[in-house]
Amino acid sequence: MTDTALAQPAAPSPGWQIDRFVVATALTGFALLAGLIWLETKPFMVALFVIGTVLGIALYHGAFGFTAGWRNLVVHRRGAGMRAQLLLFGLSSLIMVPLLHSGQAGLVGAVAPVGTSLVVGSFLFGIGMQLGGGCGSGTLFTVGAGNIRMVITLVFFIVGTVAGSIHLPWWLDQPGFDPVPLVATLGVSGAILAQWIGLGLIALWVNRVERKSHGSVERGELLWQAQGHGVFRTLVSGRWPFTWAILILAVGNALTLAIGGAPWSITFAFNVWGAKALEAIGVNMGQFEFWQWQYPA
Repeated sequence: MTDTALAQPAAPSPGWQIDRFVVATALTGFALLAGLIWLETKPFMVALFVIGTVLGIALYHGAFGFTAGWRNLVVHRRGAGMRAQLLLFGLSSLIMVPLLHSGQAGLVGAVAPVGTSLVVGSFLFGIGMQLGGGCGSGTLFTVGAGNIRMVITLVFFIVGTVAGSIHLPWWLDQPGFDPVPLVATLGVSGAILAQWIGLGLIALWVNRVERKSHGSVERGELLWQAQGHGVFRTLVSGRWPFTWAILILAVGNALTLAIGGAPWSITFAFNVWGAKALEAIGVNMGQFEFWQWQYPA
């Protein structure tokens, strides 16, 4: 490097600005969709649409997907993504377990049997996430960010969920155990405490794996703002620290439960989209047992 180059002042870093065209287009589309939902359905669906939009923003800005957390732990021995997931589960249980058992009518938790369907399905889902490059939430926020390759994953996600719905009753008839709601035996406080203890043990294991490989544990999931940015700029321009994604996803899930009567279920939307597409080309989905059950129907 020459003395002349050393003497030249460093080029100023480019500032940040809001792309007004993109923001205006997004807000116009949001308003049109909200208006159609208001006209065609019930007002509470508009509230769910707003919550869903905020959840989508949180997934995108926080780059929050479950596959990445596991992959970083297995491949790179880094556990920030896993700890973020565990914090999300813990905060969600603190809010939603009391809500589910508050006596408010019409609230239903996501309780399912533990058996053959869960074991086989979990391995199939794990393999699919690695081949497809994303889980349900990861697929949505990467497609929303313009990743064309992930559209293929989304299409086959939809195909797989609809195929699974058709033969799900057979799987549920296989050996297994009835659902085990902890609240029934431990009460609300005991169920939350048991959940936290289980999550804490997993966190200790994650920390041990990371510390063994790197000598220390990164704590990036507990930050409130990006390096060199204020909180406002971090929220507007992203990428968000996991803290913001954790808070918004937990509160949004609780609001979804309170307003819609059931927790946020990402992949169930894929099922509905696929079923409606088949109905549009003349397939009667009502002939299948799953689509005769109350909630899917």
